[in-house]
Amino acid sequence: MGGWLSQVDGPVQKRNTAGRARNSEPPRDSSIREEIHEEVPVFHRRRVGDRCYGTRAGDGFGGTHVIFSIFEKTIQNLDVTPKIKVVTVPGQGGNKGAKEAAKSKTDGCTLFAIHQSAITSYLNGRIKFQYDNFETVSLLTSTPDIVGASGKVPWNSFGEFKKAVLAAPDTVKVGATFGSTSQFYWLILEDLTGMKFKFVPYDGTRERMTALLSGAIQMGGLNVASGRKYMESGDLKGFAIAAAERSKHLPNMPTLKELGVDMIYALDRGIVAPKGTSAEVIDHWSQIFKKAAEDPGLMKQMDAKGTEVNPDFPDGTDNC
Repeated sequence: MGGWLSQVDGPVQKRNTAGRARNSEPPRDSSIREEIHEEVPVFHRRRVGDRCYGTRAGDGFGGTHVIFSIFEKTIQNLDVTPKIKVVTVPGQGGNKGAKEAAKSKTDGCTLFAIHQSAITSYLNGRIKFQYDNFETVSLLTSTPDIVGASGKVPWNSFGEFKKAVLAAPDTVKVGATFGSTSQFYWLILEDLTGMKFKFVPYDGTRERMTALLSGAIQMGGLNVASGRKYMESGDLKGFAIAAAERSKHLPNMPTLKELGVDMIYALDRGIVAPKGTSAEVIDHWSQIFKKAAEDPGLMKQMDAKGTEVNPDFPDGTDNC
């Protein structure tokens, strides 16, 4: 996971039951984190006068960082308060950020970018809590995974790759953050195809992508958001996408279903707040992210990243 820091300009506006906005004191401490399969964005702030400032805590290398950077820039340009600024905080495949966010104050200054690793890490005993330790602000995007490979491997198709793995089980190195979605993807692929991989642990997406690019490992999960430029340059290869349809950005890449593997696998990303955050604060942030998700510029950028914007909010509304 990675974390992003954010800066708030101006007071938080809360909505009362009549729908009118009223001002409250600005947030005193804020962190927003997201898991990048990666790494998660987190914001930490300290109050200086009537503003909250954050400092950069790291950088990201994965899809979560890419996607929420787009949300950050969009919200900065909207006529809303407060503003956010994301900083990726790496560590423990996103769990370091999750632990910090879970114990943060419920004053509206802490948001956490989350996906299914919150569940898989809990099931594997890596953390003692899961998604129900947070309050839902919004579901925002869905990004399908790609069967990715180093540009140095001799195979040029899923069929060639599968044949090689079946002929030499437990020898092809696959990079993954153990217990996270990046490993579950390959475990499911093993079950559906009979292939057996040699898993190599990495703390987060940055380390895993570096290993894949260098050829230290042969296989690893990719997506259009974080891997497209490397696949187009030949530094990485993509053999199949785990989506219902081919990506219009990678039209020559078949889906797994086309190849006889009945598997659809995507990371669904959203925003949560610490457990106990008030309904007023949740509604305030939901409205901000809803407005951002409706922005034509954001939708265009997400489309270019192969990511579907499919927002869903606690009040049951969406933008579809």
